[in-house]
Amino acid sequence: MPSGGRLSEEELDLFSSRIAVSLVERPVDLAASAHRERVAALLRQVGEASFYDLLGVEMVSPALKVYEGYERMARLVHPDNAQRLDLVGREGVLEVLFERVTEAYLTLSNPERRKRYDREQPGLHLPAAAAVPRADEAQRLYDRARSLAAAEQLHAAIELLREAVRTTPKPDYLSLLGLLEAKNPRWLHHAEEHLRRAIALGAKDSVLPAALAEVQRRLGAGESTAPGAHGAESDSQDVEIL
Repeated sequence: MPSGGRLSEEELDLFSSRIAVSLVERPVDLAASAHRERVAALLRQVGEASFYDLLGVEMVSPALKVYEGYERMARLVHPDNAQRLDLVGREGVLEVLFERVTEAYLTLSNPERRKRYDREQPGLHLPAAAAVPRADEAQRLYDRARSLAAAEQLHAAIELLREAVRTTPKPDYLSLLGLLEAKNPRWLHHAEEHLRRAIALGAKDSVLPAALAEVQRRLGAGESTAPGAHGAESDSQDVEIL
């Protein structure tokens, strides 16, 4: 996200593309009338609701719960739902909601942004006994990411792995993250960094040196499309590259 806290158009498009693919593969499991009521309720509260309220999570919720809350809410308010919500021609209201819940996710899924948000919001008080990120939470993120990667949901898997690595940079986490990032030219610089770190920390996977060499060859050939970019492609784009 830009330093001012607003989503860039590219970030929003990437998340929107991924959720659109999710809706095609797994439509919202909710009656249209109930779906409309949920969206109407969100519209009434969006101006005052905290990011925690928008995602339906607690202030002490770990990263995996934040991810699950985002997936649930983003699927409900995605503009592709306009027809079933009788909002054809008024997709703008859904675009506003989708941008807001995505902004909430990108804030709460990043430890530093989340701390800054908590400090800046009047009325938000973190319980004194709130849990801090620990190795067991990183392991849950890693396990979920492996499942998502096996289902070729690479964008989501990479999101969770990046969070796991922030808190617990274990060789296995770095290895999988680097191997997944290497599947897309946009992420080659990050793939090189994470594969290097995995090897330096003693990762046992024998394919890593060759994978790193291949990433370096591709970088040397100018294949990377966005050096240093931190955005993520949609799953549909990832699959096309595999």
